[in-house]
Amino acid sequence: MSRPWKLVLLLLLCCLLSLVVFQGLSAEATGTTVNTQLRDARAATSTCSENPADLSPPRVIRRDATRVDLDGDGRKDLVFIAVNRRTQGPCRYVLAARIAGQFLAASIVQWQLAAEDVSLGLPLIYGFTAINRESGVQILVQTQTGASSRVVGVFALSGRELVRMKFRPAATDPGDRDTFVVGGAVTHFEAIACPQGSREGRFETIEAFNNATLSAPSAPYTVVRTLFIQKGSVYERQSRAELRMIKKQLDRLFRDGHDCSLSVR
Repeated sequence: MSRPWKLVLLLLLCCLLSLVVFQGLSAEATGTTVNTQLRDARAATSTCSENPADLSPPRVIRRDATRVDLDGDGRKDLVFIAVNRRTQGPCRYVLAARIAGQFLAASIVQWQLAAEDVSLGLPLIYGFTAINRESGVQILVQTQTGASSRVVGVFALSGRELVRMKFRPAATDPGDRDTFVVGGAVTHFEAIACPQGSREGRFETIEAFNNATLSAPSAPYTVVRTLFIQKGSVYERQSRAELRMIKKQLDRLFRDGHDCSLSVR
């Protein structure tokens, strides 16, 4: 082989080797970026600023401001959602509270909200409940919506911090993590229940659905009841049972089971 052809082949081999190395580095960089995003998305909910200046206009938009006794001292505390228009990270939507003159804050979501949910004004304060053993109430924040259902997370005081209650084991879908569903329509219903009363640190999620059709309008419901027990700032799943009920039994379950001092705004 002549010398010019050897040089051409050598150049081609060098180019091919450079391309392989570049692709490997690019893949590694992409993987690093994804891992960093996931790590940031799973950041602790208590890392957002509690500086009053960072929770006040014009830096943020305050909405859903209300007053409720969070710590059980008999005095109502200011609670609101702060929307920081200058950031797109986990601290864009923050649940904030002012207790005894001190601001507390917790990130509401660790994933990108759907555009349709944002257009509906989410996240928002859905209501309050008394699931936990501690005095005071917990805040329910709605993060997603359906045609007739609402997806909510639970926020509570833990010492002198405002935290989002965690569910264990966690859901595999980040969009469903640390939430439960309430609401429903004709073919499905979702709720929470405290069979032993409020402030017991125990509650159930109830999911009921059927396959009613015009030819079988009275089809029985499949009901899934999942029991959770509070351990600090975590709700641990203890049991899960599936059973069948007719509509009359389901109505009785929903009528008698709601004793979590749930109040919806």
